[in-house]
Amino acid sequence: MKFIKVCAMGTLIVILFLGLFAFSVFAQGNASSSISLAQNKLLICYEQVRQAEASGANVDSLIVVLNDAADLLSKAQLAEASGDYSLANNYSEQSLSRLNGLSTQANDLIEKAISSSNQNLNITILSIISSIMILLIGVGSWIILSKKEKKDFNGSQAF
Repeated sequence: MKFIKVCAMGTLIVILFLGLFAFSVFAQGNASSSISLAQNKLLICYEQVRQAEASGANVDSLIVVLNDAADLLSKAQLAEASGDYSLANNYSEQSLSRLNGLSTQANDLIEKAISSSNQNLNITILSIISSIMILLIGVGSWIILSKKEKKDFNGSQAF
């Protein structure tokens, strides 16, 4: 009977250790996948912010969000390296949360920058056309007045 109790207790201890080991492996895998997902999202968002900046948009607020998300991701990686998978998962989820909507904001800024650029181009073209028109009117007036002055100078009656 004592042997059966010892075997049952031993089996229970083995099952408990296997459960803890399986939970640890699951937590580690979950933290690693969450960190990987946050890294990929951060890279995608960085590229979109870079494109927004290249199009002439003011991306200062987006860079602040990128820095916050990168800081949280760094903390997640440090927590994972120290074996605290729960904290690593928490930090990586916070990083992903900070990056939510950043792609949309970057795309909106790109569209606004392109629209502003097109509007500036239209204003520049209109200014050039207006300047040319004023120049042509001035030259035409000068030619007409100089011919009229020649007529008056040659003995014609002035108005």
